[in-house]
Amino acid sequence: MSRSVELGVAGRIESGKWSVNAYQTNITDLIGFDASFNPVNINTARLTGVEGQMQAQLADWDIATTLTWQDPRQTSGANSGKLLNRRATEAMRVEIARQFGEVRVASSLYGEGRRYDDLANTPSKRLGGYGLLDLRAEYRLDKAWLMQGRIDNLLDKQYETAQHFNQALRAVYVTLNYQPR
Repeated sequence: MSRSVELGVAGRIESGKWSVNAYQTNITDLIGFDASFNPVNINTARLTGVEGQMQAQLADWDIATTLTWQDPRQTSGANSGKLLNRRATEAMRVEIARQFGEVRVASSLYGEGRRYDDLANTPSKRLGGYGLLDLRAEYRLDKAWLMQGRIDNLLDKQYETAQHFNQALRAVYVTLNYQPR
């Protein structure tokens, strides 16, 4: 069970909009996983954080950013006061896109900070932060057809969100979407 409280403020600027939200979530009986991926009951935990977002248009470019700072802590048991495992305390995303006639191109940069792989926050179980760069393009063939291509993890970054569990390396996708209007 969880209970959340959130307080936010938002506004507009000349070329876009912004928002800042602060939150706290108290969780009872959180199911976590140990380093061997066995389920573990975490009696109580608290996630406190702040998230800021901004969307703007600069020249002909659409820019969107999100920054998150959080403090995900266990609040009971032997590991009380320790960070919840596999949760970074900071994350960010920046997306830039532009329309060129029927073609839209975009890129995104996403990053997360360090995290611990175990509930005890053992220094040898600390996972590094990472950053990923993705590229996308789409071409509107007509009102119903859209051709899309994307490259995820363009720089072929090796990273782990859980120890010994490598994430996907560079991947290329081409899709054709049909949606009648």
